[in-house]
Amino acid sequence: MASEIRVDRITHTAGVGTITPSPTGVHIAGIVTGTTFSGSGASLTSLPAAQVTGTLPAISGANLTNLAAANLTGTIADARFPATLPAASAANLTSIPAANVTGTLPALTAANLTNIPAANIVGVCTSGLTKTGGFGKLIQVLQTVKTDTYSTNSTSYGLITGLTQAITATSTSNKILINVTLYGGNSGAEYAVGFQLAKDGSAISGAIGAASGNNQESGTIRFRQGNTNHAEEGSFMFLDTPADTSAHTYGVLMKVFNGSYYGKVGTTGADGNYNQHMRCPCTITVMEVGV
Repeated sequence: MASEIRVDRITHTAGVGTITPSPTGVHIAGIVTGTTFSGSGASLTSLPAAQVTGTLPAISGANLTNLAAANLTGTIADARFPATLPAASAANLTSIPAANVTGTLPALTAANLTNIPAANIVGVCTSGLTKTGGFGKLIQVLQTVKTDTYSTNSTSYGLITGLTQAITATSTSNKILINVTLYGGNSGAEYAVGFQLAKDGSAISGAIGAASGNNQESGTIRFRQGNTNHAEEGSFMFLDTPADTSAHTYGVLMKVFNGSYYGKVGTTGADGNYNQHMRCPCTITVMEVGV
């Protein structure tokens, strides 16, 4: 039979520590010192962090707070991030690879962007765009082709009907280049037909030659054939500066120098029913030129 000592309290001779057995366990008052301890530590409290050594087991860190970023090491698994990151400031992010930027950029200034390929610029440039050289181009080209004939015996300049073209410049600094081609003659041999370039029904003064004595002013070209069965053709160009963005209509004024005869365009002076009397179109082309 094993020996057995039964006590209800053990006290050190100095009265410092006591061991009190009870039906539920042993209660120790004072400092317990031992080489090793074995058993559950579930009820241990107030453990000094400096006394915790070794490797922590795999447990939840859900309630950990104030973790210093400098103490985090290794690679964070993809599964630890939500599929969509929450809305947060990225003000301090650096060195983001361009290949990782997707979606549509918000409206912000591109003042510091450099080396943008021209092929990547789309849309219409606003009025805020400026240039330092070059950049001129044809912005729009409009044309009227007159395929029927016109005649007059007036000795005052009048507009050729059906040979006009309207255009509206897109910028006040742009110019309008006018090109006219004419074909025609006079029903009276050796008598001349004069033409002038017109804008909004009036002659353009810069496109008219200066009169001198009996030499009358004429603009652009002048027909004078020696045979009424013949016709002449000619063309002329003029660069106009409207200096506005209003609509302007360009055309050609025409007159004869002898009212007894008819000047004609689109046909010969005689305009007979003959296979050598040609009917040819006349044209007016206007082009807006960017400068």
